[in-house]
Amino acid sequence: MIEMNSIIKQKLTDFFGDIPHDYNGSFMIHVGPTTSGFDVEFVFHEDKIIVNKVLPNIDNEKISILLQEIPQRDDIRYDIDQGWLNIVFKTPEPSKDLDALLTILREIYKTFIRLFPTAAWRDLGEINVESLGYEITILSPEYREPIKTGWRNDIIVVMPTNDAWFITNFGKDHVKLPLLSVSIDSKIIAYAPSQENTLVPINLTDILKRVREISQDIGSGFIRLPKDEIDLLLSINELLSLLDMIKASMENITLPLSPVSFKVQDKRKLKNYAEELLKIIETLRRVNNLNELIRRRLAIRLSIELARKMIAREKGVIVSNVRKVSKLGAGRAVYIGKEELKVLPLGEKVLVSVVDDKGKKKIIIEPL
Repeated sequence: MIEMNSIIKQKLTDFFGDIPHDYNGSFMIHVGPTTSGFDVEFVFHEDKIIVNKVLPNIDNEKISILLQEIPQRDDIRYDIDQGWLNIVFKTPEPSKDLDALLTILREIYKTFIRLFPTAAWRDLGEINVESLGYEITILSPEYREPIKTGWRNDIIVVMPTNDAWFITNFGKDHVKLPLLSVSIDSKIIAYAPSQENTLVPINLTDILKRVREISQDIGSGFIRLPKDEIDLLLSINELLSLLDMIKASMENITLPLSPVSFKVQDKRKLKNYAEELLKIIETLRRVNNLNELIRRRLAIRLSIELARKMIAREKGVIVSNVRKVSKLGAGRAVYIGKEELKVLPLGEKVLVSVVDDKGKKKIIIEPL
């Protein structure tokens, strides 16, 4: 029994990405961010598994839509209790058939997130986004790390906070860092083309440190120093101003609003600093130029993807209107106006079909 509980506990941990608590044969496990979310309960009986509080804020309309998308099984029963979705899974071997139940739960959570993104963000703290052919899971900032679960996609991103830093399952990133960059051991490494037309790594953290050392050594406190590696890439104009002041000091020229002299008076040392700063500026420009080229190419490809979706929706459309969906018994009714009926008159009966058009489900109404 102890060994079986250990197996169950590990399977639930792998599926939910959190360690369940064992309470005399039942298991409680948290879903959603640690600061919010809810607890799901697994209760094991001799002939069934009961899962309580699978999803919150569920009504008959939502469960009806969910059940249309989820494969139906005779051994599964869905109940709603005070807005909570509960599941009863009948099986002669509950412990051994847990995998089958988790497969059903995987479809429930994936379908819920796809069909009800607003509710999924509120209740689960996550949504799914498709971009350039990738399915990406976006977690709310309340998550401390991109936790893998049985229903999330291969790419998981924690939404950036106010400082724009965010975490993915591929590492730490910033929305303003170059697209071709990486954070390794507290250092930001970007890439730039070399004279041989090959990409070379550029340690932005070391460059930032060196810029600060040069500025402090020559006593240029009047120049705004970049506060981090991201600001460094945006501070080329400030570095150019510092370079101009060094050159002016070497030639005994006084620039407006500049100090009469630097701490360093040795022209040879100032020349070395000037040459070093010039190389740093050129390097930062190469990093920025490459990033801009990548951003433009990415923007073009995203625009093509969006344009295709817009064109596909409009292709062949003669009349298109937004209509309100009204309740009609256990079903729904949609008003078809005279504008549509002028184009396609309807008789007493129509054929209603649900089709899958490249992953997007549509309802088609055809006259008989």
